[in-house]
Amino acid sequence: MRDPKIDEVWEKIEEEVRNLNEKYGTPVKIAIVGFGKSGKSTLFNAIFGEDLQRVGAQTDLTQENREEKRFGTIFTDTRGFGTKLVSLEEIKMALEGQNLIIHC
Repeated sequence: MRDPKIDEVWEKIEEEVRNLNEKYGTPVKIAIVGFGKSGKSTLFNAIFGEDLQRVGAQTDLTQENREEKRFGTIFTDTRGFGTKLVSLEEIKMALEGQNLIIHC
């Protein structure tokens, strides 16, 4: 059973995002970033209420950035920083055009 307080929080988030979208005429973009194994994909999955991204005990499970839309907002789950597989240029590209960055 869902907690009604969580539903209230989501409703407030949706309202704020609608206001921003109306004000600026474009969807808000939020990137979820951080080092490998910091919980980025877990947070991404929690936002959507389903397992969209693989999570586990090993690093580098996220092979490429993934964008999904909820609340009129585009959320991007990024690859983990701090590994040899993710270059500084890739990190810069992931952050380009984002309105907000959540650092895990």
